Formats: sequence, C-alpha cells, structure tokens
Amino acid sequence: MADPHTRVTATILQHLATADPAAWVCPWHCVQGGLPHNALTGRSYRGINTFALWCSAQGNSYAEARWATCRQWAKLGAQVRLGEKGSPVLF
Repeated sequence: MADPHTRVTATILQHLATADPAAWVCPWHCVQGGLPHNALTGRSYRGINTFALWCSAQGNSYAEARWATCRQWAKLGAQVRLGEKGSPVLF
C-alpha cells in the first residue's frame, strides 16, 4: 500500500488531469455543509484529511460533507450501504 500522502497526491493529480475547468467548483462551495466533518462528533477534519475527503466526495458524487465510521453511523441510527468502501484518513 502506498504512503497516504502519495496516495492523496496521486488522487489530486488524477482529478486535475480529468477535470473540466469550465465545470469546476470549489469543494467548499458545492458540498453541502462545507468542510468535511465527523457526523457523530461534529469535529471538522483538518490537513491532508480535508483534501482526501474532498477527493473521495467528488469521486463518489457525495452530496454532503459528513463522514463517520460504521460504528458511528450505527450510533446515529444509520446503516452503511452494502458494498460501500471506506475513505482513508490519517490519525
């Protein structure tokens, strides 16, 4: 598995290479809720996690900036869809 920073950099470069400049919108303007934040705790993600989650949201066409673990979603009464994949973050 690649270094997380290398993986995020590769994802950003891939998005840049395939992006339509005329259709681009800043992630903090197009994702409801602004900065990526934890759905259970409300804490905003910082640093490289912000970019990693923006890329994941854009790549998966997510409409919101809320993120959580499977257990955190369960505490909130939600269920992760079958087949969904996680988005890595750094602690």
